[in-house]
Amino acid sequence: MSTKDFGSLPEIRKIVTINAPVLTVWEAIATSEGISGWWLQNNFKAIEGYKFMIHDDAFGDSPCLVTKVIAPPHLEFDWDKDWHLVFELRAIGENKTEVVFTHSGWFATRTQDSVSLILRLERSWIKDGKRESKQN
Repeated sequence: MSTKDFGSLPEIRKIVTINAPVLTVWEAIATSEGISGWWLQNNFKAIEGYKFMIHDDAFGDSPCLVTKVIAPPHLEFDWDKDWHLVFELRAIGENKTEVVFTHSGWFATRTQDSVSLILRLERSWIKDGKRESKQN
């Protein structure tokens, strides 16, 4: 669990190796265009304290808040009321990057919603079949 008390469900932690340098991966996770390319439409800016929205056709707009930026390798933001996302990057040689992604804030009282979202997120992580991942 992270330092916040989010209830009894464990955080999701994915470790993915991407065949690209850290700066290329940083552009994919820390810019509006990059995030839109692999996840959801948004108006993100990598500025601590910046409030932004992400849009999902199924759920509509969700408010978010950038909580920590160390450019690169570290980005954190709150998503909607409960969730907290953390991206940590580590260079593996010149052209590979390890991404550690942590998604916390899962409440036992919202199990059905949580399970549905977890399955949707899992599909987005493995949709191209080329990503290596480990769940802790």
